[in-house]
Amino acid sequence: MVRFVIVATAILLVAACGSGTTEVREPVDPTAAGNLRLGDELPDFELPTLDGGTLRLADYKTGDRYIVVVWHSPACPCANNCAIAVRDAMSGPEYEDVAWIGVASGPETQIDWWRDDLRAQLDEGIVTYPVGIDSDASVLKVYGTIRTPTVWLTDKEGKIRFWGAPESTLMPGADGYRILVKDAIDDMKADREVGIPRFDPIGCLIEGV
Repeated sequence: MVRFVIVATAILLVAACGSGTTEVREPVDPTAAGNLRLGDELPDFELPTLDGGTLRLADYKTGDRYIVVVWHSPACPCANNCAIAVRDAMSGPEYEDVAWIGVASGPETQIDWWRDDLRAQLDEGIVTYPVGIDSDASVLKVYGTIRTPTVWLTDKEGKIRFWGAPESTLMPGADGYRILVKDAIDDMKADREVGIPRFDPIGCLIEGV
């Protein structure tokens, strides 16, 4: 049994996951993408997966795919809702050239119930992408991740074109709700500048790191 609970009210979900604002806040550095910068190449990493495999970012840098690195946690309802939204909105053939790569960080990744919940999400198709286990948070510290979900999106040349919250609000269907990472991919596919290249993360704080 998966232990996360999909919170039914906006009040409880915002309390669990943080601010649900749809405003784009001006950062001190408008090119900042966590510890990286828009236009940077994503740092490579190599992480184990639950099934004993190895997830290597370098394997996805083939020059013919957009890459999305997303921080995930099965204990975070925001990350769960995002995974479902991405699955439902971006599963068509027009997004076959988008590679999603999940990372889960921190000491809780070694807890049995946490690993069971992630395995259930993968088995049930809630999470449709591989997830690397960053138990010592070494990759998190390089990227500068604070919340789940947070995404880094690259163009096909491997340069970061979008960073931050993948959705504009925590409540799908609410006024102003948009899947920002999808919008950014659609902009690149249409040879447009990305309309919103960064949006401060609004999900669950990563604990214990």
